[in-house]
Amino acid sequence: MRDNAKGGALTEVTFFILLALHQPRHGYAVMQFVEERTGGRLVLGAGTLYGALNALQEKGWIAPWGGDGGRKKEFLITDLGREALDEFEPAKRFGELLAGEPEGYRSAYDTVLACCEEGASKAAIEAALTGHPALAFPKQVYPGYFISKLETVDGISWDGVWRTTEAGQRMRALLA
Repeated sequence: MRDNAKGGALTEVTFFILLALHQPRHGYAVMQFVEERTGGRLVLGAGTLYGALNALQEKGWIAPWGGDGGRKKEFLITDLGREALDEFEPAKRFGELLAGEPEGYRSAYDTVLACCEEGASKAAIEAALTGHPALAFPKQVYPGYFISKLETVDGISWDGVWRTTEAGQRMRALLA
């Protein structure tokens, strides 16, 4: 695996595996998690997954969990793995953004990111957010607020329409 143990250079596969292992999971459950969170964009084969799990275990980023002797070995992210995940820059910046926002804004960010996956105009984003509680509580904000914040953390970009970036797709996984 090409991941840098000092942080910052996680591959997308490693990012989603570590994200999946915030709770104990066996290999097949990790594959399902990754496929679901990426909307089928990433589908891991058994060889890829188990090679990655072995490499992550060697780095100390994950560890076996349980130990009931069953056929399905479960893993869990370690503190070292959390540190590596935290250093993944777009996710870190988005996490910092979310930490300073009211809880209700999470679903508004997710709505904007989902709307932009196929490309969306500002009017389409505004329509998608119509009636969303985040626009009125705890203070009145406008849909442009969420567009601006997501652009700042590289979650969306403009190319004639607003599009969810690869980093934005990973940010959606953090919102799930």
